Amino acid sequence: MLSQRKVAIECDIRPSTLKMYVNNTIQRINKADLESLYNFFNKLDDRITISDIVTFENNN
Repeated sequence: MLSQRKVAIECDIRPSTLKMYVNNTIQRINKADLESLYNFFNKLDDRITISDIVTFENNN
């Protein structure tokens, strides 16, 4: 089982920042963070796509 802390360490992202991503409270997405997360999960499952990590919702 993966913990947020382990993912944060492996991706070189502060645990508090990862928590904001998980809780959808982040103000802006850092490109380097997104790349690190994608690469991390892609190592676990090479079928992963960026849309498995990020979704866009139009709230208008």
